[in-house]
Amino acid sequence: MSEDGHEDTARPWYGRGPKQWIGIGLVLLSVLFIAQNRDQASIDLAWIDVRTPLWLALAVVGLVGFAAGWLVSGRRAKRRARG
Repeated sequence: MSEDGHEDTARPWYGRGPKQWIGIGLVLLSVLFIAQNRDQASIDLAWIDVRTPLWLALAVVGLVGFAAGWLVSGRRAKRRARG
């Protein structure tokens, strides 16, 4: 317990579970992949044509995927809470 009477819920870095380690590994793999793909790329989406660094396009797609997963998991958690 801490001085204010609450239990400390923070775990040390080595006390993480398998899901956290897999997540950390995937983030590191994504950063490595993005770092190695720095060339220019032409991105076509519907009527939009943009020339951008490939790392930026990969980062944006990664963030969109993360946001989609976060939104879906948030809805699932709410559904479980309701029963």
